[in-house]
Amino acid sequence: MFNQDTLLGFLVGVIITMLGALFNNQLTIKREKQRIYKVRLFDIYMKMLELYGYYFWISSAEMQKKKPDEKIKYKCRELAWKIADLLRHIDDFKLLEEILIITHSHKYDNASERYRSMGDLINQLGKMINPKYLQVIKNINSYNENNLENNISLNAPARF
Repeated sequence: MFNQDTLLGFLVGVIITMLGALFNNQLTIKREKQRIYKVRLFDIYMKMLELYGYYFWISSAEMQKKKPDEKIKYKCRELAWKIADLLRHIDDFKLLEEILIITHSHKYDNASERYRSMGDLINQLGKMINPKYLQVIKNINSYNENNLENNISLNAPARF
Protein backbone atom coordinates (compact mmCIF):
# COMPACT_ATOMS: atom_id res chain seq x y z
CA MET A 1 0.00 0.00 0.00
CA PHE A 2 2.71 2.54 1.01
CA ASN A 3 6.20 2.30 -0.26
CA GLN A 4 9.23 3.14 1.83
CA ASP A 5 9.90 6.45 0.06
CA THR A 6 6.41 7.75 0.83
CA LEU A 7 6.68 6.73 4.48
CA LEU A 8 10.15 8.24 4.76
CA GLY A 9 8.95 11.50 3.16
CA PHE A 10 6.02 11.65 5.55
CA LEU A 11 8.23 11.09 8.61
CA VAL A 12 10.77 13.69 7.45
CA GLY A 13 7.90 16.17 6.94
CA VAL A 14 6.56 15.50 10.44
CA ILE A 15 10.01 15.89 11.99
CA ILE A 16 10.69 19.15 10.11
CA THR A 17 7.28 20.50 11.15
CA MET A 18 7.93 19.59 14.79
CA LEU A 19 11.38 21.20 14.73
CA GLY A 20 9.91 24.34 13.14
CA ALA A 21 7.20 24.52 15.79
CA LEU A 22 9.76 24.03 18.56
CA PHE A 23 12.02 26.75 17.10
CA ASN A 24 9.06 29.12 16.71
CA ASN A 25 7.99 28.44 20.30
CA GLN A 26 11.49 29.16 21.65
CA LEU A 27 11.69 32.36 19.61
CA THR A 28 8.29 33.50 20.91
CA ILE A 29 9.35 32.84 24.51
CA LYS A 30 12.58 34.79 23.99
CA ARG A 31 10.74 37.75 22.44
CA GLU A 32 8.21 37.80 25.29
CA LYS A 33 11.00 37.79 27.88
CA GLN A 34 12.69 40.69 26.06
CA ARG A 35 9.40 42.60 25.94
CA ILE A 36 8.80 42.10 29.65
CA TYR A 37 12.41 43.11 30.40
CA LYS A 38 11.99 46.34 28.41
CA VAL A 39 8.66 47.13 30.10
CA ARG A 40 10.17 46.64 33.57
CA LEU A 41 13.21 48.70 32.64
CA PHE A 42 10.97 51.52 31.44
CA ASP A 43 8.95 51.31 34.67
CA ILE A 44 12.18 51.59 36.68
CA TYR A 45 13.24 54.57 34.58
CA MET A 46 9.92 56.35 35.13
CA LYS A 47 9.97 55.67 38.87
CA MET A 48 13.56 56.92 39.06
CA LEU A 49 12.47 60.13 37.33
CA GLU A 50 9.63 60.51 39.81
CA LEU A 51 11.96 59.82 42.74
CA TYR A 52 14.43 62.36 41.35
CA GLY A 53 11.69 64.99 41.30
CA TYR A 54 10.72 64.31 44.90
CA TYR A 55 14.32 64.02 46.05
CA PHE A 56 14.95 67.56 44.80
CA TRP A 57 12.89 68.74 47.78
CA ILE A 58 14.92 66.59 50.18
CA SER A 59 18.15 68.05 48.80
CA SER A 60 16.75 71.61 48.92
CA ALA A 61 15.62 71.23 52.52
CA GLU A 62 19.04 69.93 53.52
CA MET A 63 20.78 72.90 51.88
CA GLN A 64 18.44 75.25 53.76
CA LYS A 65 19.09 73.30 56.97
CA LYS A 66 15.39 72.48 57.27
CA LYS A 67 13.60 69.22 57.84
CA PRO A 68 12.02 67.86 54.68
CA ASP A 69 8.26 67.40 54.54
CA GLU A 70 7.21 64.00 55.92
CA LYS A 71 4.95 63.35 52.91
CA ILE A 72 7.90 63.80 50.55
CA LYS A 73 10.09 61.54 52.67
CA TYR A 74 7.34 58.92 52.65
CA LYS A 75 6.96 59.19 48.86
CA CYS A 76 10.73 58.83 48.35
CA ARG A 77 10.83 55.75 50.59
CA GLU A 78 7.82 54.24 48.80
CA LEU A 79 9.35 54.83 45.35
CA ALA A 80 12.73 53.43 46.42
CA TRP A 81 11.08 50.18 47.49
CA LYS A 82 8.94 49.98 44.35
CA ILE A 83 12.12 50.36 42.29
CA ALA A 84 13.80 47.61 44.33
CA ASP A 85 10.80 45.33 43.73
CA LEU A 86 11.03 45.92 39.97
CA LEU A 87 14.77 45.23 40.03
CA ARG A 88 14.14 41.81 41.58
CA HIS A 89 12.55 40.78 38.30
CA ILE A 90 15.55 41.78 36.16
CA ASP A 91 18.44 40.54 38.24
CA ASP A 92 20.89 40.63 35.33
CA PHE A 93 20.47 44.38 34.68
CA LYS A 94 23.91 46.02 34.56
CA LEU A 95 22.90 49.14 36.58
CA LEU A 96 21.08 47.18 39.30
CA GLU A 97 23.79 47.63 41.91
CA GLU A 98 24.19 51.34 41.22
CA ILE A 99 20.43 51.94 41.45
CA LEU A 100 20.17 50.07 44.75
CA ILE A 101 23.16 51.96 46.19
CA ILE A 102 21.62 55.31 45.22
CA THR A 103 18.18 54.42 46.57
CA HIS A 104 19.10 52.44 49.72
CA SER A 105 22.73 52.90 50.78
CA HIS A 106 24.07 55.24 53.44
CA LYS A 107 27.16 55.72 51.27
CA TYR A 108 26.38 59.37 50.48
CA ASP A 109 27.43 62.12 52.86
CA ASN A 110 24.54 64.40 51.94
CA ALA A 111 21.36 64.62 49.91
CA SER A 112 22.91 66.89 47.26
CA GLU A 113 25.56 64.29 46.46
CA ARG A 114 22.92 61.56 46.17
CA TYR A 115 20.74 63.87 44.04
CA ARG A 116 23.62 64.48 41.58
CA SER A 117 24.40 60.75 41.39
CA MET A 118 20.73 60.01 40.81
CA GLY A 119 20.65 62.54 37.96
CA ASP A 120 23.72 60.95 36.34
CA LEU A 121 22.17 57.51 36.66
CA ILE A 122 18.90 58.69 35.13
CA ASN A 123 20.85 60.04 32.17
CA GLN A 124 22.51 56.64 31.73
CA LEU A 125 19.11 54.94 31.91
CA GLY A 126 17.66 57.43 29.44
CA LYS A 127 20.43 56.71 26.93
CA MET A 128 19.66 53.00 27.19
CA ILE A 129 15.88 53.17 27.20
CA ASN A 130 14.84 56.22 25.27
CA PRO A 131 17.87 57.83 23.54
CA LYS A 132 15.99 59.90 20.98
CA TYR A 133 13.60 61.36 23.55
CA LEU A 134 16.51 62.22 25.84
CA GLN A 135 18.31 64.11 23.07
CA VAL A 136 15.19 65.99 21.95
CA ILE A 137 14.25 67.04 25.49
CA LYS A 138 17.82 68.22 26.16
CA ASN A 139 17.69 70.36 23.01
CA ILE A 140 14.33 71.82 24.07
CA ASN A 141 15.62 72.59 27.58
CA SER A 142 18.73 74.24 26.17
CA TYR A 143 16.63 76.36 23.80
CA ASN A 144 14.25 77.34 26.62
CA GLU A 145 17.12 78.28 28.95
CA ASN A 146 18.65 80.49 26.26
CA ASN A 147 15.32 82.20 25.65
CA LEU A 148 14.71 82.77 29.36
CA GLU A 149 17.96 84.73 29.44
CA ASN A 150 16.67 86.81 26.49
CA ASN A 151 13.37 87.52 28.31
CA ILE A 152 11.36 85.77 25.60
CA SER A 153 8.02 84.47 26.86
CA LEU A 154 7.68 80.71 26.78
CA ASN A 155 4.10 79.55 26.27
CA ALA A 156 4.50 75.80 25.81
CA PRO A 157 1.81 73.84 27.70
CA ALA A 158 4.46 72.08 29.79
CA ARG A 159 5.73 75.48 30.97
CA PHE A 160 2.44 76.81 32.37
